Amino acid sequence: MYKCHRTDTRCVRERTRNQSVTFEWDEVDSVTREVVEAVATVTGLDPTEFDPLATAIDPDALEALFAPRDGGERRDRGYVQFPVAGHDVTVYAHGEVVVHQ
Repeated sequence: MYKCHRTDTRCVRERTRNQSVTFEWDEVDSVTREVVEAVATVTGLDPTEFDPLATAIDPDALEALFAPRDGGERRDRGYVQFPVAGHDVTVYAHGEVVVHQ
C-alpha cells in the first residue's frame, strides 16, 4: 500500500518502512539534487543537517551513471545504492529514489 504526497512534480510514497520519491527525468537537471531533496523530504532534515552527498558517492559519477546515452535516449535499467544521513538510498534509472529506513 502506498500513500502519495505530492511536492511539486514529485510523488513521495510511503511503503512499509521505506519511502520513495519519483521524478520525471525531463524535469530534472541534477540527479544529485534529486537525491538530496529526497533524503531531506523523507527524513525531515534540512540538507545542511546531513553530510554532503560527496562523502558517500562521487556526484559526477552519479550524474554520469544516469546520463542519457549518446543518442539522447534515457537509460531505463540499473540502480546504485549508498548510505546518506543514516539511511541506505537507492537510485533507479527509471526515476525513483528510495530512502530505506
